[in-house]
Amino acid sequence: MQFFLKISLLRFAVTAVIILTAFPAMAQRKILQANEISHEEKEVKSLAADGFKVNRLLDISNFYFNVHTPDVQDLNKASAFAIQALGTAKSVDDQTGIGESYLLLSKISQEAKKYLLGKEYAIKAVKTFRKIKKPDLLGESWVMLWSTSTLTGADYAVRIKLLSLAADAFVLSGNKKREGDCFKELGDIYQIQGSYAQSIIVLKRAMKLYVKAGFIELQYIYDLTGRVYLLMGDLDKGIENILLAEKVAEEVGDTSVFSITLNNSIAIAYSQFGELQKALPYIDKALQIAIKFNDIDKISVILVNYVNILNKLGKSQQALTLLITITAKYPVLKNKKNPLLDSMMADIYISRKEFSKASYYCDAIEKKIKNYGTELNKDDIFNFISSVIRYNIAAGHYDKASYYNAKYDSLCNIRQRMFCNAYNLWEFKIDSAAGNYVSAIKHFQRYKQVNDDMFSQAKTTQINQLSILHESEKKDKNIQFLKEQSANQLSRIESANFVRNTTLLGLIIMTMCIFLMYRGYRLNQKANIALNAQKLEINIKNESLQHLVSEKEWLLKEIHHRVKNNLHMVSGLLASQGEYLKGEEAVQAISESQRRVEAMSMIHQRLYQSENLSMINMPSYIYELTENFANSFEMGKKIRFHLDICNVEFPLSHSIPVGLILNEAITNAIKYAFPDKVVGNLEITLKVGQHNNFCLTIKDNGIGLSNNFSIHDCSSLGLKLMKGLTGDMQGNFKIFTNNGTQIELTFTIFEDKESDLKII
Repeated sequence: MQFFLKISLLRFAVTAVIILTAFPAMAQRKILQANEISHEEKEVKSLAADGFKVNRLLDISNFYFNVHTPDVQDLNKASAFAIQALGTAKSVDDQTGIGESYLLLSKISQEAKKYLLGKEYAIKAVKTFRKIKKPDLLGESWVMLWSTSTLTGADYAVRIKLLSLAADAFVLSGNKKREGDCFKELGDIYQIQGSYAQSIIVLKRAMKLYVKAGFIELQYIYDLTGRVYLLMGDLDKGIENILLAEKVAEEVGDTSVFSITLNNSIAIAYSQFGELQKALPYIDKALQIAIKFNDIDKISVILVNYVNILNKLGKSQQALTLLITITAKYPVLKNKKNPLLDSMMADIYISRKEFSKASYYCDAIEKKIKNYGTELNKDDIFNFISSVIRYNIAAGHYDKASYYNAKYDSLCNIRQRMFCNAYNLWEFKIDSAAGNYVSAIKHFQRYKQVNDDMFSQAKTTQINQLSILHESEKKDKNIQFLKEQSANQLSRIESANFVRNTTLLGLIIMTMCIFLMYRGYRLNQKANIALNAQKLEINIKNESLQHLVSEKEWLLKEIHHRVKNNLHMVSGLLASQGEYLKGEEAVQAISESQRRVEAMSMIHQRLYQSENLSMINMPSYIYELTENFANSFEMGKKIRFHLDICNVEFPLSHSIPVGLILNEAITNAIKYAFPDKVVGNLEITLKVGQHNNFCLTIKDNGIGLSNNFSIHDCSSLGLKLMKGLTGDMQGNFKIFTNNGTQIELTFTIFEDKESDLKII
């Protein structure tokens, strides 16, 4: 099993903004020492309000900002002195002081995690420095606006635009180092978006700027460039750049935690290249450095990669010893809820064919998924279930392997099928062992077809990215050639002008032309400044409107949350009432009503937890509904659910009736379809046809309906409820015997509701 390091967008954003905003915008200011600060605070109180006092207040604020402690007292002091500097600067109309105060307040607010406030200060700093034409400080203000916008969830297009504006400002100020920083972060954004060729282009530009600026700490950009090349499939250039990052880090004496990531990247690169033996010293070095810094998160990630490499090399005993040693030293890795450690141990014992020991860890995985599955990452659950399936196939427990493979297949309905191809390979092995050779061959053919499709798609993407990169390099060569031609042409023009300018008439004409051009340039510049200011004002108003929309969405989520809580309260009251009832029919009626309330409560819970406040994703909802049934009835292996749900989102007008109908149908199947604890199957399918026509089928292989059953004469409350809910959706309801009981519900989403329906 192989896990990859998953960095959430928020963690990426925080890392990026710390790196890019770590450079002081006001580097020319005096750096105060701890033994000077008390004297400075006393002296500044007696100063008259002028630009000098503003600078002294900003110096004190910078001191507290750079030495703040976790108790945030220093941050509060930094904020107080920056606000005092802002007030003083406004009183004497010191525009530079005003802008620097806003910029410093933006940084302080961001550090205090008040991101919206920091964004407001950054916008004010941008407006101030644009007005007084301070390009270097304007660039730093754009950086802070990008930083706070990133931390408040701005999309990638906005982030790219803000970084580009910051780079343009640093071009005007001649600050090549900071311009290079902007292009480096742009390269990181492009690689996250999957635009690897564009990422390489801007990273090369950043590298050139760093070299021109005399900046020598290039290990970070080499590491990033190497990882992008690896993502493009160019393993040679990927390893080359990562090794360059290692070399530069050693030359500049970088002993920070970055060396952990660097050595881990080298190990993964060699692993992907098939050079597992070369990967070992680097992954070991990464682990030792992580242990030195006592970084638990990095130890966990590196341990997974280390064990994976050792297993591939057939060194399962060394992997086992390593895992036992590290977990003994860091007991916190033995997470009671996350089965990551159990999964690694299971894989080791499977490779060693010690199935009795592997069984113990697979049982632990099953229990943790059952008890804490809702708290685990969905993608990680796939990997954990994969370990259980591999064990049962290796141990010859094909029925249990088939059961978990079906669960794996059901989960695949909520992610891209292409990335669940292991299901077909495992089904091929299970069918082969059971003698179902026709089915085994079909699954193997599907497995090969999907693999071929994935390979073809990856190759097409790689070729496209390399073509873009090639065209960019070709364009750079053409630009260089044109520059040389332009230089030669300019030389000839200057010679001609020298001859022409020897006459008085030529001098007069040229003077007039220059005057007119300059006047036009000034007029255009003023017009552009006015247009840009108007555009910025419009953008600020748009952001304010977006904030109001976000507040309304929050209120709607709160309503759904309270509805869910009220429904939970009703469910609890029903459960309490059931404890005082003695009649079996009354207790059963209370239980059925409780499950109906829970089915509706589940919908409102999903609504307030999702971004879409009016639509319900049916595959994940139906999967969770069936899982609740499996847990509440404690069925064990008695009934197995088989789900085939099209990836569709329904509005409340249809999701609540469908949920209640499923609740009634599944309850009836569990209670009546399989007497005497007979093992049975329950199939639930939801298909979409033309013109928004849907068909919901619930079928069991139980004893079926009685011979004298009539849908019109039946007095069952559940059946009447299903018919009534179908009528509410203007659909058709059928129930009949088909090797068991089969219920079919067909309905249509009409044109006036089509905007509420989203088929993915």
